[in-house]
Amino acid sequence: MLRVELSEETMKKLRAFTKIMEVILGPEDMPETDAERTALVVSIGLERMLQDVLPKEEMLLRTMTQMFNRNPEFVCEFISDTIRQGEKMEKEQADEVRKHWRLYT
Repeated sequence: MLRVELSEETMKKLRAFTKIMEVILGPEDMPETDAERTALVVSIGLERMLQDVLPKEEMLLRTMTQMFNRNPEFVCEFISDTIRQGEKMEKEQADEVRKHWRLYT
């Protein structure tokens, strides 16, 4: 398992968000440690970020998300190549995703 360092501010947000996770997941499914909660948030975050760069067609989003879970290297390579070639993502959509992601950097 790899170690990841988070800023104090990010850790503060994650710990506060635990309250929402507890309500949604319930005690039986709630991750017990900060590391487990962080892994869940990163996993969900990756899926959401993947969806940001895909066309907004529901079946395609579900399919690509499932493919990402099975073979993340292939899917990320395919999507990044496709974006570079400009075939699947309009400039406006790319600018919007970039603007949204920069809020977190």
